[in-house]
Amino acid sequence: MAEKPARVMRRRILRWVLLAVAAPILGVAGFFFYRGVLITNFDCVVPGKVYRSAQPSPAQLKRWIDEYGLKTVINLRHDAPKTGLAEETAAAEAAGATIINIRLSSTKLPEPADLVRLADVLETAPQPLLLHCKFGADRSGVASVMARMAVGGKSYARSREQLDIRFLHVDSNPAHIEGVLLRYEQWCRDHHEDTGGWTEFRRWLAEDYRATP
Repeated sequence: MAEKPARVMRRRILRWVLLAVAAPILGVAGFFFYRGVLITNFDCVVPGKVYRSAQPSPAQLKRWIDEYGLKTVINLRHDAPKTGLAEETAAAEAAGATIINIRLSSTKLPEPADLVRLADVLETAPQPLLLHCKFGADRSGVASVMARMAVGGKSYARSREQLDIRFLHVDSNPAHIEGVLLRYEQWCRDHHEDTGGWTEFRRWLAEDYRATP
């Protein structure tokens, strides 16, 4: 016995609704898998000078050093001794690059001294350089904002785009590492200052940033 036309129509509508709901979810999931797993969240911050990524394997790091001519690898992981640091260091040095470790946490505000050291390294380290943490999202995002100003000469507003969902960043907790940028923005509002660029951010970092309220 043939189904009634109304029932067939309802089933067709339900299928289209489910497809419309599932398609964007699958698309987002595919994007995160592609960027976070297949290409390890690798991207260019300043062309020819600064790159960013998630934790690379030793083999992958060697390929990037050869392909991009990397001179410096800045490891931002606070748990570095547990993440194959010795293997990463050996791979980098064998390929002609230097490892610099600056231990930051994604779920805590960095100490001023650690951020000042990062700023110093961005200003002085041989280029091209690679910034990486575990997922290349939060710590690498903040460091990339700084690098785009310090090395690329971009404004803070333009550089802020480096901390974005495109790079898998979703954690905007002000007590976590994005809190550095949120505090800078609040300071600028409180003092009626423009966010400017590297000069302004660097001065704030040295004189006004604190990891505690």
